[in-house]
Amino acid sequence: MTFARTSLLGLILAASASALALPPQSGAQRSAQSHLLSVMGLSGGLISQDGSAPFEGQTDSPAEVAEAVRALREGNYVAAKKLIDQLLVDDSMAATVSLREAGRPMEALAAADQALAVVSIQREERAALLVARGRAAFDAAATDPKYSSLYEEALANFEEAARIGAGVSAAFRASRAARMIGDHQAALDLARAGARWIEAGEDRAASLDLDQSFQRTLAEAAFSSYLAAPKESKVEQAARAALFSETRIAIEKEIGRAPTETWAYLQLSNLFLWEGQRAESLQALESALAVQPGDEGVHTALVKALGDHAETVAREGGADDAGALQARFDAIIQRY
Repeated sequence: MTFARTSLLGLILAASASALALPPQSGAQRSAQSHLLSVMGLSGGLISQDGSAPFEGQTDSPAEVAEAVRALREGNYVAAKKLIDQLLVDDSMAATVSLREAGRPMEALAAADQALAVVSIQREERAALLVARGRAAFDAAATDPKYSSLYEEALANFEEAARIGAGVSAAFRASRAARMIGDHQAALDLARAGARWIEAGEDRAASLDLDQSFQRTLAEAAFSSYLAAPKESKVEQAARAALFSETRIAIEKEIGRAPTETWAYLQLSNLFLWEGQRAESLQALESALAVQPGDEGVHTALVKALGDHAETVAREGGADDAGALQARFDAIIQRY
């Protein structure tokens, strides 16, 4: 139980006898009293049969708690409701973040939904909560295939957050969610728009709050669009070639940003392979090993690429199965 919720429970227990028992005099007061009672219901089993509760720290409560207690005792239910709403929003936001970071994304979603149900929530708070909820939904979908539909909820959360002021970071998060549900064009459009905004000013990337670099998000979106692009007509082939170039540029920018990380080298190798450029694909892997010589993942990829290339060349030269297999082994042994 987080501090705000503990304090809130203490507030309600401290004031319920004197405040909630008072007869409401207006519709606003009735609404406030109803809200307070519903909050008590959320506290469920925390209240014992004799009305006591196992909470601590009332003496350390934030000023809003004391103000809400005073408002309740004075019969100012509207002010009390506003203060309690804010406590609930703050508490639920903190819970959403901490639960997601603790690897409990489904519980984080529930916490976010509780705060988003508060009618009086401010626009900036709603935007931040939508981002936090979207991140929890994304994590849940990525963790367990049975929750894969939550990628769509994550996309909706990020898009709404971007519209109401969460900024470019939300657009990049939306791009990642769109790519996960196969909406490649939306993913690329969002990533492109974000990248254009960043590149139009100085040091804009430094202010972003992202799980990965924006160059990587753009590279992923462009690569997915390239793989999904048709290539039957000349027009389609030209469009696909443009996507290849865009993907390559984005990956190379990511290499420039983080030259000792192997992800981009592996992606570049894979991109070249899709174009049948085996020599370039092998060179990308060798470049990765030049900066991370002990990376087992790169070594595994290089062994496979060397063998595949040697076997393809051998078969094109007329080798039978045994000859092609020997060529594969020879190429790997020669390198290692």
